[in-house]
This record gives sequence, C-alpha cells and structure tokens, in this order.
Amino acid sequence: MSISLSGSGRWHFVFPLTAWVTVVAASVWLYDGGAGSGDAVGIAQVKEYKVSPVDLGRLSSLSVVEGQRVRHGQVLAQFETELIRKDISIAEARLRQISSEARATGVSLDIGVLQSERNFESEVEAVMSDLQTAQSGFARDQAELNQVREELQTQRDLIRRGLTKADRAADLELRRAALEESVRSWPPRIEALGSRQQSVASRLNEWRHVHTGTPGGSSRETQLQPLQYKVREQQELIQLLQTRVRNATLVAASDALVSRILARSGDVLRPGDPVMMLVEAQPRQVIAYVEEGRASVLDPGTRITGRRRAKSREQFEGKVTATAGNVSQLPQRFWINPNIPSWGREVYVELTDSIHLDPGEALDITWRNSPATSSQQDAAIAHVVGAQ
Repeated sequence: MSISLSGSGRWHFVFPLTAWVTVVAASVWLYDGGAGSGDAVGIAQVKEYKVSPVDLGRLSSLSVVEGQRVRHGQVLAQFETELIRKDISIAEARLRQISSEARATGVSLDIGVLQSERNFESEVEAVMSDLQTAQSGFARDQAELNQVREELQTQRDLIRRGLTKADRAADLELRRAALEESVRSWPPRIEALGSRQQSVASRLNEWRHVHTGTPGGSSRETQLQPLQYKVREQQELIQLLQTRVRNATLVAASDALVSRILARSGDVLRPGDPVMMLVEAQPRQVIAYVEEGRASVLDPGTRITGRRRAKSREQFEGKVTATAGNVSQLPQRFWINPNIPSWGREVYVELTDSIHLDPGEALDITWRNSPATSSQQDAAIAHVVGAQ
C-alpha cells in the first residue's frame, strides 16, 4: 500500500512535527539552563547578620557605607562614651579613697597588734622575773638556814663545855626560827608564780594564734574584710564600665559586605537594635536543590563535587551536612519552565575546599560516585511529549 501526499497534505504533516521538535528543543534548553550540568543545582548561601549594641546608647558616628567590604576587626560604628568615662573617673577616685582607708586601717591594726603583743610579752617577762626572784630567795633562805643550824649546833657544844655564854645561841635560835618560816613560805609562792606563768604564756599563744593568720582565723583580716569587699566591688565596677566602653565600638566579626545601614548618627538605640546588616564575604555553605525522590539517599557525610558556572568552571569539594525534611518550591531561577514551579528538597553542603564564591552564586553539584545522569534531558523531553 502506498500513500501519496499532495503538497498541502505534506505541509499538514510537517508543521506539527516541526512544532513538536521546537517545543522539545526549547524545553531541553530551559532544563539545561535552569538545572545546569550535574545531579543538582546549588546556591552559595548568603549569611546576613545584624550588628547591634549590647547597651543602651547614642550612636555618635558610622565608619562605613552601604556596599563597602570590611575586614575582620574593622571599626563599623561608635557610640558615645563620655558619660561612661566620667563614671570610670568617679569609680577610680572612690577606689583610691577606699584603698587608702584600708591601708590606714591596716597600719593602725598592725600598731595595735604590736602593742598588744608587747603587753602580753611584758606580762610574761614580769611573771618570769618574779618566779626567778622567788626561786633565788628560796635558795638563799635555805642556804642561810642550813648555815644558822650548823652555827647553832657549834654554839650549843661550846655552852655545854662552858666556853661561851648563851647570848649568842639565843640570837641564833631566833634567826633559825625566822628562816624556817621564810623557807616554808617560798614553795606555795613559787607554785603560784609557776601557774601564773603558764596562764600568761597560754594567753599569749592564743592571742598569736588568732592574730597571725593561722587556721584559727585572723582578727586583723576579719576587721579589714569590709573594706576589702568595697575595694573588690569598685574594681569590678571599673571593669564593667571599661567593658561598656569597649562595647561602644562596634567592629566586624568577620570579613563581610555592608548590605544595609539601618541607623543614623544621633539615634538612641537599645540593646539588640540593628545598626547595620552585614553579608558574610566568603560563603562556606551551599544549598543544593535536589529532585524529591533522590534527596532521601543523601546521608550526612556524602561527598560532593561542585563547579562554578563562571567561565573558569572552578571545581570545589564538599560534604552533605543535612537534608530538609520537607519538600519545598525551588527558587524560580531553577524552574524548567519559568511559568511552572519546580519542587524538591534542600540539601545543605559544607565546603571543604578553600574557594572564593560570590554570595547567591548558582553552582552545579554532582554527588561523588553517583551514576551519570544524562537521562535528565530525556526525562525533560518525555515530560514535554507527555504534555502534548
């Protein structure tokens, strides 16, 4: 059987075919232009963060303008510090006064301590002197008593032989009696002085124990403690005020780009109020957009290879850190058809290479050791054919 087509019939057959090819070619072009060459497309994530004061204050000056690139530690803005510095001067003067008070009190206490110790020592010395005197008196009277007894015995022998009178013996008897009474009185006195010496020495040791910083405590430290507390309070206040002075100067936490300035000189801002917004100068994370059915196999730690879409086609490495649990609409720039939304999952990728990426830059992502995905274009064509 043969089919012959007239001129007009051939045109009726060729035109639909031409239109279909055109549509398919356009779809492939759109798919390749949106999705890029790889398993997925990605965006160098833009991290924008605000710069805010930590204390209530008036903004005195801005050191940057919108669009300016800043380095880590660079001064961004300055708040007024005149009142804080006055408070610091007052606090420092008060600290000097309290410290002087503490030193004077310490000297006074030291003098009192020395005087008290000297009094205790003098009492100990006096008791020891009395005890030594008593012991010497006892020894002297005892020796004299022995001598009187010997002499009295000699006088009695002479009287019996009639060689001397009894007058001398009578005097010696009186002296012996007096010495015996004195000798009997010394031991109780010596014992009393010995007890007193022990008591005074014990009080001195106890006093030293209390006043020399031993584990039992220190009376001096106890008396100085209130002033020492005041000194520490003033020192802490000064440190706090100095921290407020440092916080009044806002600096860049990292290399960044000033995206927006939200305050003006003279504004009074509370803690947390934004002064400006900064965009991280060097993105370290990429958000990849993956087809809904494929994202579930991308476990954390999966290695990726990415390429820039710039002419240089620089390549970089990274690894998956997390996959979004929900399906969301892809950015419009990655839709296959600009008028039909595309859907997928967000996959978060941490860069392991040192490479400069521009914030928001589109990237092509390929999963390490994943099979080639040349069927993507076939799938796009099939989608278009199915819609015909």
